[in-house]
Amino acid sequence: MNKKLLTILAVMVLIFTSCSKFKKVDNESFRLSGNMTNANKGYLVLLEMREQGVRVVDSIEIDKNGDFSITEKLPSPTLFILQGKNDYITICPQRKEDIKINANFEDMASTYKIAGSPESSKLQILNNEQTKSRLALKTMSDVMNMSSTDNFDSLKTVMRGRYMLLRNNQRKFMIDYINANLGSLTTLIALYRTMENEPLIDFHTDLDIYQKVLVGLEKKYPNNAHTLALKNFIEQAKQVQSQNVANESSQKR
Repeated sequence: MNKKLLTILAVMVLIFTSCSKFKKVDNESFRLSGNMTNANKGYLVLLEMREQGVRVVDSIEIDKNGDFSITEKLPSPTLFILQGKNDYITICPQRKEDIKINANFEDMASTYKIAGSPESSKLQILNNEQTKSRLALKTMSDVMNMSSTDNFDSLKTVMRGRYMLLRNNQRKFMIDYINANLGSLTTLIALYRTMENEPLIDFHTDLDIYQKVLVGLEKKYPNNAHTLALKNFIEQAKQVQSQNVANESSQKR
């Protein structure tokens, strides 16, 4: 193969790649682009959130200038995770959206700015609240680690009180968010939010809140996989609760 033909093929590959990277957003897709500082030609990974876990959708190359762009088909509305080097952000794109994200690649969750996706902007509100919670927990942990043995027990009692206050505030924030955004897939993120690996909204005692989220989703997305998964979960939870009540009644006899 001569040098001239190799050059032509190389140019064709470049053109094809560029067209794929910046292809037009149609009625069935969305575009995700932006800039990552301190990326050093790294990669982002786009993951779809599913009932069984996450599915890798695509990897996104960040060029030497920190720019990235990808266009993806969106068969139905869903939630995605954009995974970076050290952390991640969640997004909820809609069809035809041209979403812009700028962030520091070393600290995406705390620095990102997003535009072009109202639902994803709602998720940033939840992200910012979680970030504040984590910082507050870290501060409490640092105080405990620096305390002396003489005042450890009394300080532990104080920090426990602060922790419960923080937890109650976080729980209220998530419930208020759900009530203000019924019908949005983003309410699922608030519904399943945890603090120190413990759910803020526990289906054992808060099944009514789960039901409220479901009613909102059934009105807007009746056949969506996330809606159907939540419906199935609630039905199973109700069956378990009914069985527990029956067992308690039989034990009292």
